[in-house]
Amino acid sequence: MLKQGQLVTIASQHAGTCPGEVLHVEEPANLPSIYGAPEVDRVKKIMTEWGIVEVALISHLHNARSVMFVALRDSAGNWRDLKGQPLTITTRETP
Repeated sequence: MLKQGQLVTIASQHAGTCPGEVLHVEEPANLPSIYGAPEVDRVKKIMTEWGIVEVALISHLHNARSVMFVALRDSAGNWRDLKGQPLTITTRETP
């Protein structure tokens, strides 16, 4: 499981490779309800059907701007983005 503050390298066939930092990690069962967002119980059910066991919010630089995205890890250890595109996430040492 990733940890908040951990430095990672993210690789995807679509976007290439970049360094990032884990902002938050949560198990789907612990996702909070957010006003105006889809029903959290429905989201949790979908993640269970997909076999998702970890949700990570990761920041990285894109065109010199800090952006963030959500990565999902399934029970087989595979990462993907919200579009279902495969990701490879590896930890790296603090500079």
